Amino acid sequence: MSQKKPLYVAKTFNELQDMGEVKISKTQSGTSVLNSMARLFKEAEEKNLEGDEEKSYVYYIRFFNLLESIKKTPQFKSQRDQITTLLGGPKGLERTLDTLEVIAENLRQRYAKQYPELNREFMAELASAEENSQSPSSPVKETIKIPTTVSPKQFYEHIKDCGFSLLVIDCRPSRDFAASRIKYEPVLNVPEEILVKGVTVGKIAGHLKDAEKVKWSQRLIKSHIILLDQSSCEFVTESPVWVLNDVLQNWDMDFNRKAPIQLLSGGFESFQLYYPMETTDPRYKPPQNSYVDEGFDDIQYPDSIFNTSFSPRSTSGRPVINRDSKAIALKTYDEKEKFLKNLLERRKKNLNESIEIEKLRVDAEADWKAITENETPTHEPNRSQEVLHKIYELESRARDIQIEDQSLKENEQSFLEMLPEEEAAKLQEEAQRQEEEAKEKERKKLEYEAAQKRLAEERERKLKESRVVREKVPKPVPPPQPKQQPARPKQPHIPDRSAKPHFEPVFIPEIKRDFSPVRGGMGRGLTGLKNLGNTCYMNSIIQCLSNTQALYEYFNEGMYIKHRNGQSLTKCRIAEEVAAVIKALWEGHRMISSKDLKAIVGQYERSFKGHEQQDSHEFLTILMDWLHSDLQAIFNVVPENNLSPSDKAWYEFTKNRESIILRLFYGQIKSTVQCSRCHEESTTYDTFSNLSLELPQNANRTDLHKCLDMYFEGEQVSGWMCPNCKDTRDAVKKLDISRLPAVLVIHLKRFNVNHDHGGYSKKQNYVEFPLKNLDMRHYLPRSEMVNHVNKKTSYNLYAVSNHYGTMETGHYTAYCKSPAYDKWYKFNDQQVSPLEPRDVNSSAAYILFYEMSNPVR
Repeated sequence: MSQKKPLYVAKTFNELQDMGEVKISKTQSGTSVLNSMARLFKEAEEKNLEGDEEKSYVYYIRFFNLLESIKKTPQFKSQRDQITTLLGGPKGLERTLDTLEVIAENLRQRYAKQYPELNREFMAELASAEENSQSPSSPVKETIKIPTTVSPKQFYEHIKDCGFSLLVIDCRPSRDFAASRIKYEPVLNVPEEILVKGVTVGKIAGHLKDAEKVKWSQRLIKSHIILLDQSSCEFVTESPVWVLNDVLQNWDMDFNRKAPIQLLSGGFESFQLYYPMETTDPRYKPPQNSYVDEGFDDIQYPDSIFNTSFSPRSTSGRPVINRDSKAIALKTYDEKEKFLKNLLERRKKNLNESIEIEKLRVDAEADWKAITENETPTHEPNRSQEVLHKIYELESRARDIQIEDQSLKENEQSFLEMLPEEEAAKLQEEAQRQEEEAKEKERKKLEYEAAQKRLAEERERKLKESRVVREKVPKPVPPPQPKQQPARPKQPHIPDRSAKPHFEPVFIPEIKRDFSPVRGGMGRGLTGLKNLGNTCYMNSIIQCLSNTQALYEYFNEGMYIKHRNGQSLTKCRIAEEVAAVIKALWEGHRMISSKDLKAIVGQYERSFKGHEQQDSHEFLTILMDWLHSDLQAIFNVVPENNLSPSDKAWYEFTKNRESIILRLFYGQIKSTVQCSRCHEESTTYDTFSNLSLELPQNANRTDLHKCLDMYFEGEQVSGWMCPNCKDTRDAVKKLDISRLPAVLVIHLKRFNVNHDHGGYSKKQNYVEFPLKNLDMRHYLPRSEMVNHVNKKTSYNLYAVSNHYGTMETGHYTAYCKSPAYDKWYKFNDQQVSPLEPRDVNSSAAYILFYEMSNPVR
């Protein structure tokens, strides 16, 4: 054996023992555990031979932790022989334990000798443990009171009982909680990552967001608290739920200890099994991970440890808290007072901004009235349109402030209700004082609102009369064209594949374009687009595409020229005009006109020919089809054999004929229908260039994840012909994303057909969406997660197409993050101005453009 290596891993034996812990999970397969055990045992033996007692001990302890874990599984009997062989026969276990005991004793002595001050207490505890082990009556260790458990059925009855005062604390990892959680409002995620030995109440609160802190404070006033993790049926010492209960019972002096704490038996996994529709994603299962690694630092340590007779554990490690109650109470009250003042300050700021906006709305309404009484209508953009667009934007901002203020008011009320009566009364005085101060401002706001309402009603009446007049005017009949092109193909033209693909040279006649540029711009890419008569829908989409970095570079550098497809419907004319406009937008002008693009778009889609307001989502969808067809490049790549169903469907769609549009914007949806009787599944794959998400009913405020959950959650279908039963059955249909696009476009479905009044009605929901790190991993099918292990699933927002007003008299703008300056800008037709990131979220958001973080192409 080599000479012993100097101590370098730890300074005490307890510290070294902690490094021997491993993460245990029920999702870990038996084969995977066996492979990990084999590698750990080999490493332990090799390190022992090298004289590295510290690492050898850690690897041995990890090995035995996994052994204890696998002993509890049904497959242990079938794996017993493999483990015995791994240990070196029937006597191998005894030999290994003897070796480990020798290493442990050597390390105890070496730590005590090299670090006497740190190990004096440990050596005393060890001596005491040896003495007590010989005593007939050893003292009983003090333990916390073990809470009772509650069954999934009892828990379900609790959450449905409106009179039951309950707080649910979910201790699963934050990743799993975000993917699927219980549909119950007072649910708080205190994630497993922070529930480790030594955590304090302050550390838990510091980890939570403001809205979560309000729920955390409810522990002080709720009559029952339910804790849960993934699957625990009992409290295991030092598990996350055990740690949280320990903190609440023994270290949280504000907590009302009369409130019973119960554990949900079987955890989230059991509740999801019994009541799947009461969870946000009934089919979600935590992803399998490899829980053993060669290093020490990146291990996620377990919540239980394998104890042997030679490794006594220290009972120290609980949080040490100053019990000077007066000081702590004062600090706690100060924090509550600070939280309330922050809420009140934000409401005060909203009121001031709301008054200013109402004043601007009154002024804008008066301007519009004065202008429309003296101007002659024309097809060209006029002053009245600009003022009308401003009115719509102010209206949207006023609505957003109102929604935010209502949310703050609800938080304030909930916060005061959960406080003890004495504290609530004291803090209520501050809230009432501010309300008294705000009365005069509220009165002024109401005056502005009343004036604005009168002017707005008059405006709506005039606009309605104007629409009626226009509808009565007969529309001119276009002259017959000898070679009329079809409106739009359902699919791009795909040539015969029997012959070798070949591109004929594409001849594009030289066109003299007139962009009418206006000099004096803000910089490259910060150029406005002139409104040519209700063309804001087109301007908004073009600006979003112009700020799509990969597409801008593709057009600006002329790479598209070699990909032009002369056999497309438009003979590449759409692609040529889009390329020309995007190039002009990056030449640094203040404003340009896109008359030629407007003309060619109207030629191939009649609805875009006139000057009526159109839908930017419809324009984007049609434009994507045109560009994909215009810019197809043929690749002579023969697909490999044994393709997955997803890849096979993708190749059948592309026919080896791809485009920059396909590579950037197209993804693939997996649709699975499962028979409720025999559980037979039928799977199909479809491509998409954008996701159209429904908005929740009766919800002024929601978030993008909820909209995505609604889109991807399973739905019941009736009358499905089951291929196995050979009969119609009820079934469950589930959607997943089998292929993520490099650019994810999300369309929020704000317009619905109003059957009662005709036309369209608009949903004004305020949808909160992340500017960074939109993680789409949870919407991938679990069976295909392995294909995305090394790929990015996170997206960053870079553009938004906004809609204000109604479908008939609305207005579109774009918010874009410039790839050149890495800053946000507002593109309002010909006007471009800087934009603060906090203002990107609004109830006007209509189409969201997300770019994958470092996409794998």
